[in-house]
Amino acid sequence: SARLAATMPGTEQVAQFPTSVDWDGYTYPLSYRFEPGHPMDGVSVQVPLAILHQVPDALFDWLVPGLLRDKAIAMLKTLPKQWRKRCVPLPDYADRVLSVLRPQNRPLATALGDELRKLIGIELPEGCWRLDKLDAFYRINFILVDEQGQMLAHSKDLRTLRDAYQRQVEQVLNSEGSSAAELVTTGITSWNFGDLPEVVVDARNGLEIRSYPALVDTGDGVAIELRDNATLAEYESRRGLVRLAVICREKAERRWRKQLCRGNELLFVNAKLPPFETLTADLIYAVYRHACFDGQPLPRSEQAFNRCLDRGAGATGALALELEQLLGAQAIALVELYAVLRAREPHFPQAVADCRIQMATLFATGFLKEISFFWLRQMERYVRAALTRFDRLPQRVAQDQGAMADVADFVNAVEELSVRRQEIPLDTWMEVEKLRFMIEEYRVSVDAQALKTVLPVSLKRLQRQRDKIGALLAR
Repeated sequence: SARLAATMPGTEQVAQFPTSVDWDGYTYPLSYRFEPGHPMDGVSVQVPLAILHQVPDALFDWLVPGLLRDKAIAMLKTLPKQWRKRCVPLPDYADRVLSVLRPQNRPLATALGDELRKLIGIELPEGCWRLDKLDAFYRINFILVDEQGQMLAHSKDLRTLRDAYQRQVEQVLNSEGSSAAELVTTGITSWNFGDLPEVVVDARNGLEIRSYPALVDTGDGVAIELRDNATLAEYESRRGLVRLAVICREKAERRWRKQLCRGNELLFVNAKLPPFETLTADLIYAVYRHACFDGQPLPRSEQAFNRCLDRGAGATGALALELEQLLGAQAIALVELYAVLRAREPHFPQAVADCRIQMATLFATGFLKEISFFWLRQMERYVRAALTRFDRLPQRVAQDQGAMADVADFVNAVEELSVRRQEIPLDTWMEVEKLRFMIEEYRVSVDAQALKTVLPVSLKRLQRQRDKIGALLAR
C-alpha cells in the first residue's frame, strides 16, 4: 500500500515520498509516520513560526505524489450519488484527471472539479465535496517550530494555527533588529514618513521573511505596523488613510463638522441608533472615505495621498449634507418601525424578533463607516419595507415564515464571511456586500413590491451570488 511504501527506502520511493517540498524560495521539510489513530499519522510538514503567514494556503492539500491518487479516489467516493455515478469506475476517472494536473497552490477539490467538468460536463457545486468524510490520513500535519526548531504546536488545519499564532508572528515581524521593523512608527498626524511599501523582505536566520506595512487607525492619529498578510495590511491601511485625511482637513472644514446632525440627538436615541458622538464621527469618516478614496487604488506616497484629498475637496460639504439627510430620514422611519414592533410583538413574536435582528445588523455601530454609499442610500427603503411587512402580516403569517426560512442560510453565510472580513480581498468583499444587500432587496420584493428593487433578485440569484463568492475565495 501507499502507506507502507512511505516507510520503504529506494529511489522510486523518494520520488513518490520526497523529504521536502520547495515553494517560493523556501524548502519545507517533510516527514512520515505510519501509525493509524495517532494524531501525527500520515505526512507532516515543518513550518518555522516566522514564515507561518507565507505557507501556501492550498499546496499541501495535494500531499505527495505517492498519496495523491489514493486521495483523489477517496474524494470521489465522498461525492453524492448523482455525481459519483458519472465517474465510475472511480480509479479510472481519478487517473484521467490527475494525468493533466500538477500540484499547485489551489484546493485539490477545485482542481478536480474543473477537470471533471471538462471531461464529462458535470458542474460540481463547491459544497458537494464531503471532505469531512475523508480519513485524517489524507490531511497533512502542520508542525509549527520556533527558531531553535522546537515544536510549538501541530494541527491539520493551517487556518487554526494562523489564528492561534497570528499575534506571535506579528511580534516577530515587528521585533527590533530587523530592517523591516525600522518602518514601525506611531503618532502620525500627517504624511511625513515617505512611501508606504507594499511588502518588505527581511533576511533572518537564513529565512526570507515577508511583512506588509499597514497604516493603522489609532483614533487620534495613525501608526505604521507590520502585518503578516497583504489583505489585512490593505484593509487596515484603507481605514488609516481615511483617519489621516480626517485629521489633515480638520481645521479647513471645522464649521460644517460642528453643525452635523445638531438637534437630532433625541431622534437618534429613539431610533436605537449608535450614540450621537459616535454617529457624527462616523459620518465625517464616511464623507472622506467616499469623497477621497472609494474606487481608488491605495495611495502609497505623499503625492498620491494629496491627489486623493484634492479629488474629494470639492465634494465633502455636499456629501456630508446628503449623509446627514439620509441618516435623519432613516431615523424617522426607524422610530415609526419600533413603535409598530412594540404593538405587534405580543401577537407575532417570531417575526418581531427577526425584524429587530435585521435592524440591529443594518444599523450596528460603525455602519456609516463600513457600508458603500450606494447601499447607504437604500437603507431607509429597507425600513419602509419592514413597515409594510407588519402592515400585511396578519393576513400572511405562513408566507412570512416561509420568507424568513428562505433567507436564513444566506444571512448565516454573510455573518460567517463578516467574521473573516479582514482576510477577504477588497474585490471579493464587494461581492459579499452585494450579497448582503441582495438579501435586503429580496425582502423588499416579498414584503413591499411597490417600493421596487434596485436590481433583479430571486432565491436563485442569491444562490448564484453566493456561489460566485465561494469561487472567488477558492482562487
